[in-house]
Amino acid sequence: MQSRRSILGIPAWNFTYSRPWTAKEEALLGVLADRVLAKKLKRTFLAVQTRREMNRLPAVGAKMRRFTPEEDSLLKSMSNQQAARKLGRDSEIVATRRRLLAFKSKSKKPSFRG
Repeated sequence: MQSRRSILGIPAWNFTYSRPWTAKEEALLGVLADRVLAKKLKRTFLAVQTRREMNRLPAVGAKMRRFTPEEDSLLKSMSNQQAARKLGRDSEIVATRRRLLAFKSKSKKPSFRG
């Protein structure tokens, strides 16, 4: 049956076609909100969101910002609270980043080891 479909030019029953992305469409990723861009490009919201995330572009109006190498180096020399104040970030975010980078905290917490 598969060969007959291919002879007749009929795609497989589970075939999904996705239109290739043009350079102009790619340039709009991260510039317009995903939902607005999806309507404009006649693509699904999920397709636009996935493509933007694949290109590592932030969403429009996103409050999350990536750590810079300079900010990462500050984490080596300060406690979580000091670094959070200096960087204008939440101390929990700083602590999570420190754990991700495997730096030891400079905070003076008492050790509870017996």
